[in-house]
Parts: sequence; C-alpha cells; structure tokens
Amino acid sequence: KGDSSEGVETWVVTGPLWLPSSTLGKDKFQYSYEAIGHPPSLIHVPTHFFKVVVVVSPIANDESGPTFQLKKFAAFVLPH
Repeated sequence: KGDSSEGVETWVVTGPLWLPSSTLGKDKFQYSYEAIGHPPSLIHVPTHFFKVVVVVSPIANDESGPTFQLKKFAAFVLPH
C-alpha cells in the first residue's frame, strides 16, 4: 500500500507456519498439527501465522529497477 503524501510505501506479507510441538534432541523436532478433510485430500492446518510489515521510501528508479530505503520493519509470529 502506498502513501504518496509522505513518499513512502508499506508492504505487508502474511503466511502460514508449522512450528514443532516438542524437541526430541539437538537436531530432532516433533511436529503435531491438525488436518482437515479425508485422505488423500488432507489440508494441513498451520499452528501459527507470520506477518512482516516493511515501510520503505523510493530513492531511485533506473534500468536495473527501483531502489528503496528501509524506514521501518516489524515481524510477528501469531498462534492460530
């Protein structure tokens, strides 16, 4: 979403995460999450969601494409 009054743009990305339910050892993790539907057409329900918010200001646009300056950044992990 752009805000031309301040010359900045805000980008938001959201997506699913499947985080482990427990640790079994140094390099081993156990996953446990729900699925809906009937095999073989199961849909796995994410355990969490992530959201990243970035505020940038365009500073140049040449033949290699636009260049932006990072103004603000935030990242969140939310339980489902």
